[in-house]
Order: sequence, then C-alpha cells, then structure tokens
Amino acid sequence: LPPPLGLKFTVPPEMLQQTSSSQLAANKVEKLKAVQFPMSMLKIGYFKIEAKYPYELVAKCYYARQKLMWEILHDGLKYKIEIQCQNISAIRAVIDENSPGILEIELDKVPSFFREIEPKPKKHTMWTISHDFTDGQASQYRRHYLQFPPGVLDEHYMKLLQSDNRLLELSQRTFPSSHSAYFNSYLDQGTTQFSIGHDLHTIVYPYF
Repeated sequence: LPPPLGLKFTVPPEMLQQTSSSQLAANKVEKLKAVQFPMSMLKIGYFKIEAKYPYELVAKCYYARQKLMWEILHDGLKYKIEIQCQNISAIRAVIDENSPGILEIELDKVPSFFREIEPKPKKHTMWTISHDFTDGQASQYRRHYLQFPPGVLDEHYMKLLQSDNRLLELSQRTFPSSHSAYFNSYLDQGTTQFSIGHDLHTIVYPYF
C-alpha cells in the first residue's frame, strides 16, 4: 500500500519551551493526569468505525503510564485497544483550523484488547482480556488512523509530545517509518492485488 498522504504537523520550538518554574510544575502535574476526548472515526486496515453519538468513540492518554487507548461503546458494552507508547514506531498529526484533526500512528508490536464485564452505573469499568474485535485487522495492520472533531486533538497531541521525548523525536521523522503496513510482511504481498480498485474508506468489516 502507498504511504498515506497528509501534512506533517511540526511543533514550533517555542511551544515546547517552559518559561518559568511554575509552568514546569504545572506541566508535571498535568502529565500525571489521564485525559479522554471524543473521536469521530477509527480506521485500522479494513476495519472502520464512525461515532454516531458523542463519546461512542473515545481516545485516552495516560501520560504517566505512557499508554494510549481507543475505547469503543457497542451495544451498551465498552471495548478498548491498549497501546504502549514504547511500541509506537512512527507518529503524525494533521491539525488545521476549523478542520477535523487527524492522528496516525504506526506500531512495531500488536496492541492489547479488552472488553467490559458487568457494567454498573456510576461504577469504575471492569475489564477482561478480549479477542481482537476488529476482525483481526489490528493484529495484522500496523497503522492506526484516527479522526477527531475540529479543535479536539490540538492540545492533547501537544501534551503527548511534551510528555515523551521519544514521541516528539518520532513526530519530526518521516511517516510511515516502514514500507510494510503489516506486522507480518508476507501479508503485504497477499493483499496488494485485493486493494487495487477498492475504496478502503468504504469497506467496513463485521466485528465484535
């Protein structure tokens, strides 16, 4: 598959500089706080899901734990994909004023999958290990494509880069970092012909 097209979001150096000790302290506290924000679309390989209602799709950043999570609400149950930041091999964002924010990441290891058990109102979510509910796409395809409502991604992407120097460095490099879109390179050869002539954005596989 050809590399995805898009603009690379470059972080101005002045935005990363801290000008006072109070700012440093505030940022240190903020870095320890987990945040969540609504996502409008998640696409991994041929798997694609779009949010029909607010917070049906949610991205979560755990800065202190160095984890990212994509959470999906489906038929009253939550499902999530958990990613260790150390397993991100490339990252890119497209952020334009008044336009949807786009985040793309590439992984060098398969993420973890979880589903909610015994949901109860006003109680913390309890999770158990799950099968790959993306019809196997997230276990094969290395690149995740996320779309957010205008203005939602901006601040959180900046904080993510500020909290992890390695991700900041990766954000300045070429995306993707590998010619292979799959964890197993033989899948590239096996799916190239199938991809020709298909609009991948309209193919939605069954899941869950």
